[in-house]
Amino acid sequence: MKIKKTAAILSTAAFMLTSVGCSAKELKSDEKQIREFTGFFAARNNVISDKNEIQQLIAEKTGAYIKQTWLEDQDDINKIFSDMMISDKYPDFISPDAENCQKLIKEGSFIPLDNYWDKYPNIRNLCTDSEWDRVRADDGHIYYIPLFSSTYMKDVDPVHNGEAFWMQVKVLEWAGYPKIKTLDQYFDVLEDFLEANPTDSDGEPFIGYEIQANDAWFFALDNPPMFLDGFPNDGCCKVDPETLEAYDYNLSPTAKRWFSKLNDEYVKGIIDQECFVMSSDQYYSKIASGKVLGMVDQHWNFDYSTRELPPDCTYIPIGVTIDEGIEEHYHDRTAFNDSTGTGISISCTAPEEAVKFINDLLEPEIHNLRFWELRVLTIRSVKAESSIRQTSRKSAGITLTISIRTDADMNICRITRECSKTA
Repeated sequence: MKIKKTAAILSTAAFMLTSVGCSAKELKSDEKQIREFTGFFAARNNVISDKNEIQQLIAEKTGAYIKQTWLEDQDDINKIFSDMMISDKYPDFISPDAENCQKLIKEGSFIPLDNYWDKYPNIRNLCTDSEWDRVRADDGHIYYIPLFSSTYMKDVDPVHNGEAFWMQVKVLEWAGYPKIKTLDQYFDVLEDFLEANPTDSDGEPFIGYEIQANDAWFFALDNPPMFLDGFPNDGCCKVDPETLEAYDYNLSPTAKRWFSKLNDEYVKGIIDQECFVMSSDQYYSKIASGKVLGMVDQHWNFDYSTRELPPDCTYIPIGVTIDEGIEEHYHDRTAFNDSTGTGISISCTAPEEAVKFINDLLEPEIHNLRFWELRVLTIRSVKAESSIRQTSRKSAGITLTISIRTDADMNICRITRECSKTA
């Protein structure tokens, strides 16, 4: 198994995990003991540098960090967990997919978290009693913490992370940023762009529209009729909010129009001719190439593949409906995902410290460090010097205070400046 490793802390609803090893150990950092846990996270993610400053700050404040292993595109996820269960050796933290999560519970691979949480209220209060009951096992215990299922006060994420009709910004710029409201208008823009720009600067042909149509990712082909009719993501059906009746959206008139449109665009060559026979790995590779101009997808599903693309390949979400006059509802509220989560394995030699670590990660201070570390740099201009020096002391002249907000990967999110005279 090809492995990506990094030491990092991830997040709020729990945090994400890593490297296949089994026992926690302690490291020294400036004479403070930092416990190193291991973990495996069954998802794809970019590697964070071991020297990431925010990661180190969180480790110092919590007294622990996780050595992470992430899933690679070519990995066999079922074999990874099967090997763990056969050997009865696990990383300290496990964040599996839904199917293997239940297998691990039946195998007895997790410790019961509810045996510990009376001492750690951040975990206990992360979900309501009814939500915890939804993940409670048949034996009455809770073995994992649901991911991405808890929002503090309100959702302030500026990124649309759910489903949409996506289009590369270069296409929109070329078309003069038109108002795209309907399915026909969406494909009209793609067709016009491809007619004028059939290939990229290297002479490679663009792919007008891509579809991931295999396994659990069949939703990109299957559920657009629900959104096209203006319904939110209610899963495998659309629900009338007045009568609370559920309908199979695949039997709707809009579904017929949707599949007819796909057929027309496929015949025209706008849709990738390989879309129905390619693997998920091939889909992600095509997205990562920058040649795919549009598709329906969940942002969380393809985001990883776009992180190395140039700015003009940025995908913009568009709330397309089947006809004008329909209000779109693509942006999801935070949904409770009870299918899987983060658990602590029976191989962990310091289970209570691991539970405490999760509890510490849910502290507001740690959350803010993880996502919104505030840095203040004071720079002064000194006469007779040819360069500006960084300093934390005020002196005669002009003091310029620059506040830089960064995320955990040290990307600059906001810069504010304040100039003042000093005596």
